Order: sequence, then C-alpha cells, then structure tokens
Amino acid sequence: MERALPSPGHLAHLDFMRVLAIFCVLFNHTGNVGFFLFPAASGLKQGIYCAISVLCTLAVPLFFMISGALLLGRDESIGTVLKKRFLRFAAILAGASVLYWLYDAAVHHSPLDPGGFFTRLYSADLSVGLWYLYSYLSLMLMLPLLRRMARNMTNPEFLYLAVLSLIFTGLLPMAGYLVFRDSCQLNQHLSRTLFTAENVVFFLMGYYFEHRLPEKYRTGKTVLLGAALSALAVLLSVGMTLYRGRVMGYFDEGESQCFHKSLIAIPTCTLYLACKLFFTRVRLSPRLQKLLALLAGTTFGVFLLERILREQTVFLYHWLSPRIGPLPASLAWSLGALALGSGFVALLKKIPGLKALL
Repeated sequence: MERALPSPGHLAHLDFMRVLAIFCVLFNHTGNVGFFLFPAASGLKQGIYCAISVLCTLAVPLFFMISGALLLGRDESIGTVLKKRFLRFAAILAGASVLYWLYDAAVHHSPLDPGGFFTRLYSADLSVGLWYLYSYLSLMLMLPLLRRMARNMTNPEFLYLAVLSLIFTGLLPMAGYLVFRDSCQLNQHLSRTLFTAENVVFFLMGYYFEHRLPEKYRTGKTVLLGAALSALAVLLSVGMTLYRGRVMGYFDEGESQCFHKSLIAIPTCTLYLACKLFFTRVRLSPRLQKLLALLAGTTFGVFLLERILREQTVFLYHWLSPRIGPLPASLAWSLGALALGSGFVALLKKIPGLKALL
C-alpha cells in the first residue's frame, strides 16, 4: 500500500489546465453561436467546427483528473472528508443555487417560488453548469473508499479500468448505433459497469498520470502517440455525430452530443501528460508563475458564476460576430467572460469568508 502524499503547493501544469478547462466550460455553453455552430455549416468547415466542439468537452474530465491528482494521495478520516469536503461543497451548491434563483427572478423575471426552488435543488439544477457540483458531491462521499482503491491498484489495473471505460462509454455505443441505430441499445445493467462512470474514471486517471505513470512513458514520444490517437478519437466522434444527424434528419444540441465524449478520455489524458511534461521541462518566470496561479485560483469562482458572466458579456459576441465571424467571436466572448470573471472573483476572494469557498 502506498503512503499518503504530501499536499502540494501550486503546480504550474495543474494551474494551466484549470485555466484551459474553465475557458472550455465557458465555450461549451455558447450554444448555437459557438459550441453548437457546426449544424449550420457545411463541408470541411462543418467538420472543423464539430471537432472543436468535441475537443472542448474535455473540460469537465480535466477538472476531475486534477481533483484526483490532488486528493487521492492524501490521508483524511471519513469525518474530515464529510465536514471539510462534502459539507463545504454542499453549502456551495446551495449558495450558488440561491444566487441563480434570485438572478433569474431579477433578470429573467422567473417566479420566486420557494417550493419550486427546493424541488429543483433536490431533483435537477438551477443553472446549466451546476450538475458538476452534484457529481463532485458523489465523489466526495466515495473519496475515502476511492483513496484505498487508488493506492492499492496496480498499473495494469489502471490500464484495465481505462480500457473498460473506452469500451463501455465509447466503442460499444458507437458500434451499437451503426448496427441498430436507435432501435436497440446494450442492456443497461451491463452498460453501467461499476467504476466506469465519468467522474470516477477521470478522478482515478488523474491520480495515475500524476503519481503512478512509469517514468519510461513520460516522454515526448508518448505524447506524440497520444496526439495521433487523439486525432483519430476526435475524427471518430465527429464522424458519428454527423452521421447520426444525417440519419435523424436534424441536429439537436441535447441529443446530438451523445458521441461527443465517447472517446474524450484519449485527448484528455494526452493533454494532461503533455502539460505535465512541458511544465516540468520549461521553467516559467516568477511573474508568469504568479499570474498563472492567480488565474487558476479564480477558476472555481468563475465556474460558479459562468452563466451570469456569459450573459453579461454577450455584447462582445454581437459586436465581434459581423467583423470576424461567429466562431472566432464566440471564442473571444468566452475569453472576455473569463477575464472579467477572473478579475471579479479575485476581488471577491478578498472578502473574509469567501476566500475559503471560492
């Protein structure tokens, strides 16, 4: 059994991936003017737009990997996990939900119905991104068990887990759709194989790539191989997405994403390794390190406020779109929302009590 790992300070590769992931989160919620722009395009442009859309879905898996890298090596009692982690995030979820409830009432004139609020808080979410907190809460409940599991798993067992995930979340659904289309699906009792849930798999993969990946695989050659496999994975996801749209006769933002994340584990893990290698070999100046750490420290707050930030900066898209085109304008809008959010959250963290939550 491995010993618990010391708590790290700021690690540049993790900080960079946090910033990249929150940018992708913002872009993923731009709807049919950005993330879901590809149905309106045609030919090669449609494929490129769809590939960008697929690649940006690595945002949440990357966040899970970062959390796994940081949390699975630590030693904490069950009581500490429940008080320090579960209750903290439950309070954050409740607070963010109240914020969006009040915001929607003030800005979108939604009814202030307490009964409806608690129903949505219990059964759904009050903003598009808050589902992540529910998923994260489930991880916090399982954290003591996942720690024991991670530390006692062998490297071949981590590989086995990754292969199972790719088969049951990627290859089998793709093959099943090609054969049966939507008329028949794999039995749900088999398809929901234990430990292949997205949050669990990427949580464990983060621990593996940060602490257990053998030194002989921490090379540029491995990254290049991963990049080639990532390109193939994205190509397959794009092909299946466009094929399904042709079969259905239409594209729908909810339904048409079913293959977006089928093989996203490959580019996500490749990116993680590439960032770790790059920031191990390239030393940033103290000023850049401080700036990166500052931005990374605001990403959770930006995540909590992301819909408000997008809605309050949408004028950037409307101004830029006629000048540079919808996709570049959408990317610039996401960047603007991130910049504004980072500055605002940095100020909020100076308020006593908020720093620990954000």
